[in-house]
Formats: sequence, C-alpha cells, structure tokens
Amino acid sequence: MAQDSAVSGIRLGSRLRERFPGGNTRGAVAYALTRSSQVRPLRMPRPQVARRERL
Repeated sequence: MAQDSAVSGIRLGSRLRERFPGGNTRGAVAYALTRSSQVRPLRMPRPQVARRERL
C-alpha cells in the first residue's frame, strides 16, 4: 500500500503541476491519497461521479 501511494502521489503531483502551472496545489496530493484509501461506500462527502465514469 505504501508503494502504491508513493507512485500515485508522484504521478498526481506531476499531473497537477502540468494542468495548473503556477497554481496553488498544496494539500491536493495528500487529500487525494487519503480519499483513495477509504472504502467507497463510507466516504464523506459522497462521491459525485458514478463508478467507472470519468470527468
């Protein structure tokens, strides 16, 4: 789980910097890793996107 979180964090960080150059993305990676490690039915607030649906 630690290895998966590290790889996901690095990928997400680089994609955030790509998508929002010069933007403040502080805390976004930590939030995403915390959210992705939770069991989906127990997440609060509820997920806004249905399963297997992309934005």
